[in-house]
Amino acid sequence: MRMREGPVPPPTGARFPAQPTAGRSPLPPQATGPAQLPQKLPQFLQGRVSQRPAQNQLPVPVAPQVAPDPFAQHDVQLGKIFANMRAAMKVSRETIARRLATTGHVIEALETGSVSNFPHHRETARIVRGYCELLKLDPEPILWRIRSHYHASGLPMGLLAAETTTTAKTQPTTQTPATTQRTGRTRPEGRRRRRRSSRLMVLSVPVAVAVTLLVLAQAAPQTVYGALSWLPGRVQAPARQSLDVLVTAMAPTRDGLRWIEIDPQLRKGDKLQTSRR
Repeated sequence: MRMREGPVPPPTGARFPAQPTAGRSPLPPQATGPAQLPQKLPQFLQGRVSQRPAQNQLPVPVAPQVAPDPFAQHDVQLGKIFANMRAAMKVSRETIARRLATTGHVIEALETGSVSNFPHHRETARIVRGYCELLKLDPEPILWRIRSHYHASGLPMGLLAAETTTTAKTQPTTQTPATTQRTGRTRPEGRRRRRRSSRLMVLSVPVAVAVTLLVLAQAAPQTVYGALSWLPGRVQAPARQSLDVLVTAMAPTRDGLRWIEIDPQLRKGDKLQTSRR
């Protein structure tokens, strides 16, 4: 029986560390194998995509951004209305705030038109009505614009909606803000006319009384002078003298002399003897 010459192979059941052979390098510990291929694939694809030219890349669709509605939170025209109202009165914000029983921050919010910073709807309606009352303006157009902001922004209306329904019932449906402004202008004019007429009536009463006394003093002097005798002593003498002056001034003139129709018993001083007689 012949035997092979050479190294004896190790038994199959025993484990020996693998000895590197001369001229060969050992395998790297993290060699790419079938189990590690899915982990390396995303990095490989990412590098390949980044190496593509920019002209072949398609723009990535971006979702459109919806801008917020500025009308529901800020109104420049509404702020200009309140700024012009304060400029017409020529007062500061603190002064108008004290008159309306509010703060300067509320007046600033009204003049800037920031609806989100307005106070409670009921307080806002009170301030606007008081502001317009100072300038004799109709507050309904301004309140209508503020209500539209409340509807647009979804804020709770509450009592402001109730006020809207009540004013809509009292006013005709065909009436527009322009007509309400006209009627608001005509109402103060009528009040002014009534005040003027009442003042004229009050001033005309003393004049009518004085004219009546003068006519009675000439027609029935005894009655007028008898009524003056009931006055106190301090008032009786000046009243009699002033009445005599008025009667003399209004007496008719004949032949260069003034003729006074008066009771001789009341003018005893005219018949007294003097040194010239």
